[in-house]
Amino acid sequence: MQYRTFWLIILGLCTALSQEVAVAAGTGATHESSSPNSAATQRKCDICLEEKPTSDFIALSCNKEHMFCKQCLRDFVDNALKSKDVLELKCPLCRALFNAADVRAITAGQPEKEREFLKLKQEQEAVVQQGPNDMSAETKKALGIEPCPKCHVNIQKAQGCWWMLCSKCKYPFCWYCKTYSPYKRVPRGKGYGIIHPHPFNKCAYAPKPQGKMPVKKKSPAKVAQQKKKVALQKKVTLQKKVATKQQLKQRQNIRQQQLKQQQKIKQQQLIKARQQLKARNNRTAVKKVVKKVAKKPATA
Repeated sequence: MQYRTFWLIILGLCTALSQEVAVAAGTGATHESSSPNSAATQRKCDICLEEKPTSDFIALSCNKEHMFCKQCLRDFVDNALKSKDVLELKCPLCRALFNAADVRAITAGQPEKEREFLKLKQEQEAVVQQGPNDMSAETKKALGIEPCPKCHVNIQKAQGCWWMLCSKCKYPFCWYCKTYSPYKRVPRGKGYGIIHPHPFNKCAYAPKPQGKMPVKKKSPAKVAQQKKKVALQKKVTLQKKVATKQQLKQRQNIRQQQLKQQQKIKQQQLIKARQQLKARNNRTAVKKVVKKVAKKPATA
């Protein structure tokens, strides 16, 4: 019984303390909200990391605490609509998909964007649910779905250039004519460049640009400035060439002098060796004569 009363007293103290803390927090919040210049009216966006008034924020349907500024969310939706990949529109915090209410709140005053979002979402969800094999040729063409020329797996092109790489068989090909087009890494300058054996401008099935490309006319001052730059670059390159030639000549002269010195040293060494051989030969001859004389008997 004593232990039970002890724990009941502790629980009562804890509840009293929690109530006091809640009351203090409520009074602080009301005090902050009452002041117009307080920090409660400002909020930090988790995308752009800028502090903005709370009126510029939108709460997503996944969680009321997941609030972001209108500008970031509008840019987010615009980029998804441009790339035609609305299924990637997810909450940055919990990765939950945007629904129609979220897009309606973000694109307030722009109903055409909401309609485009709903249309793309329905089409892409149909692709995910049914699968591209069950779709008609018209819907495949409208959604940019075509089979791989090697393994015949359906591939969807939402954005990017003409060069494609199958994620299953790793077959590189041209999106328009389906020809095999691997790329090569070639050293270019300080880094590497990419060369395609089947470039885009040589593909007969690639869409041609409509009309002529506008050519910007340069002002005479810019033309003169560019000419000066070219002349200076030529001058610098010539100076570098002359300097390199002089350095090469100096190195060749130094090398020739070193070779001459080495030859002199070798000749001196040969002369010394010959002299030593001669001296040895002379000594051996003298020794032989002395031995012969010593062997002869002495005559009276």
